[in-house]
Amino acid sequence: MQTEIFSNLGAIVEQSFELLKNASLNDKFIELQAIISSMIVISIMYQGYLTMAGRQQDPIRELAWDIGRKMLILCFVLNVNGWLNLTIDTLNAVYEWAGGGSVFYAKLDELNNSFFTSLEEVWKTYSGLEKLIGFFVCLFMIISYLAVILSFAFSIIKTSITNTLLIIILPLALLFFMYQTTKQVFQQWLQMFFSNIILLILLTNFIDFICGNLTTLYSQGNKSDSLFITIAFPILISAILITIVSTMQGLASNLAQVSLDASAGGAMGQLGSGVGLAFRGGKTAGKLGWKGGKLAGKGAWGTGKGVYKAGLGLGKGGAWLAKKAWGQISG
Repeated sequence: MQTEIFSNLGAIVEQSFELLKNASLNDKFIELQAIISSMIVISIMYQGYLTMAGRQQDPIRELAWDIGRKMLILCFVLNVNGWLNLTIDTLNAVYEWAGGGSVFYAKLDELNNSFFTSLEEVWKTYSGLEKLIGFFVCLFMIISYLAVILSFAFSIIKTSITNTLLIIILPLALLFFMYQTTKQVFQQWLQMFFSNIILLILLTNFIDFICGNLTTLYSQGNKSDSLFITIAFPILISAILITIVSTMQGLASNLAQVSLDASAGGAMGQLGSGVGLAFRGGKTAGKLGWKGGKLAGKGAWGTGKGVYKAGLGLGKGGAWLAKKAWGQISG
């Protein structure tokens, strides 16, 4: 039994998402060109103030880097020479390569066909009065399979919605990347995109495995002599499959977050190493300065002591001269 239920559904969903993608934010950012230009001018003035205040060690290079970085980001935000369109096409290509879009819906139809084949084989194993037992077994197989297929379907629809919205807000995420205080928004955007890609790769590989082994999985319960095990086994298999799908979703999210945190941690580690080196250099310089000050203090103390002795000698000589002069006057 061949079906194309999900392929038809996927065509409708993807068409709706394509219409939604047309609601791009490019026009909004073009309208805000004056404000964005003013923000850049203010940023340059602020860098100039930092230079005048002596807060920058290499002002020319830092200012050139800051301006060049912001201009490059604006080329994507304002879609200069179609750079933003090229970026969006690349992201869509990566999304489809991972198994998103119509490809995944076709795999769901393949899974449907595999299930109906398994269902027919299970039904054929019952005959005569056992048909009633076979009816309940097939009924529970259908119910449990619906839970699995809906879990897959909603997962791919969720990833499609997320991917569409991420592409729509890409210019806004890039704009936030221009400034240190808001660049975390762009990092969150990257995390969600990578999470989508990882989830699609995991789901695609898992659904390929299920398509090849679905008949074997559901037929294991028919080998039991217990009616309860025969009926409950499809439910157990479906519960395990749903748990695996849920675990994949959490794993994809955590992997994307860890990868970005590791990148940020590496950058902070390099920054910390630089700060530590500067601290050790400052500490060494401080020790040298303390020792120099100590030596200078000793020299000053010796000089002061010599001056004191010289003054004391002059005082004694002056007293002797005064005493002698007083004796002559008295005589």
